[in-house]
Amino acid sequence: MSEWQIGEKITAEKLNRKTVYIADSPPDNPAVGMLWYDTANKLLKAYDGSEWKVTTPPKTEGPIIPAGASEYLTPESATASSSESGHPPENAIDEDTNTYWSAGADNAHIQFDAGEVKVCDGCRIYWGASNRPSSYTVEVSPDGTSWEEVYTSNTDPGEGWDDISWIVTSVRYIRVTVSPAQTHLHEFDFHVDVHEHPIPGA
Repeated sequence: MSEWQIGEKITAEKLNRKTVYIADSPPDNPAVGMLWYDTANKLLKAYDGSEWKVTTPPKTEGPIIPAGASEYLTPESATASSSESGHPPENAIDEDTNTYWSAGADNAHIQFDAGEVKVCDGCRIYWGASNRPSSYTVEVSPDGTSWEEVYTSNTDPGEGWDDISWIVTSVRYIRVTVSPAQTHLHEFDFHVDVHEHPIPGA
């Protein structure tokens, strides 16, 4: 059985010949380039000869992670600086695009908590047929105290899912600030880096 090379393209054919070790702890006596899917942390890692390093694999042509993994993560909780009655921040994480958080104030923000620090490279927001923002910003934080702006827009995002990406970083909290006060944000998901990769067709 041949070994994986770090950065090598993963295909279904190669998976028939090579090993992806799937467990909550690393294998004994690993070989250089070996892949291990850490089920405890839901991360794909590669062995470089001295340690296991989190790796972002190229696009896949077949399944690499057990069924149930997902690229998108629904936040554990949501809070907001303001809300209109009947449209609380929890509506943005109920997995129903017909409900929404209504800002209720200009430059109001809604904050999402993943529950723990995640390797994150983006998010997606569902905007409705009306009451979309004229401007909005996205900030990320590992601790809820130190914030970094990763995206800003001064145009109407249009109806539907708005996919936003940034350089991979450690994130627990994401804050979206919107204007005007009448803005409705229907749904929100963290985008977890492709360490958590869905099985096509599963």
